[in-house]
Amino acid sequence: MNISSRSNGTNAHVLLVSYPSQGHVAPFMKLSHLLNACGAKVTLVVTESKQARTVDQPQPGFNSSMPETGEDQQNRVRIVSVPDGLESADERKDVSKLIQSINRVMPGYVEELIKKINH
Repeated sequence: MNISSRSNGTNAHVLLVSYPSQGHVAPFMKLSHLLNACGAKVTLVVTESKQARTVDQPQPGFNSSMPETGEDQQNRVRIVSVPDGLESADERKDVSKLIQSINRVMPGYVEELIKKINH
């Protein structure tokens, strides 16, 4: 597949769910834009805490994965944030607690998002 040429008439919609761990969001953003360049609509799911730390305040190397402001809406990746179920930043340092919370909370939000996308 030639990434530089857009597919015409595709109805593909890719849903990527990023695990809220160090180094997962930026590669998913790059993948999202590559898929979008192939003609697919892309929705990237991140946790609210990751969006605040990574997407809203990009880290070095992250800006290059973002679309230019002059691009039309069709060439954009939709970013949706969902709660991870934890309250304080300190709790996110406890990896076990974070994993348990994500496994409990995130599937319901992703399921609702899929239902919304399909309607």
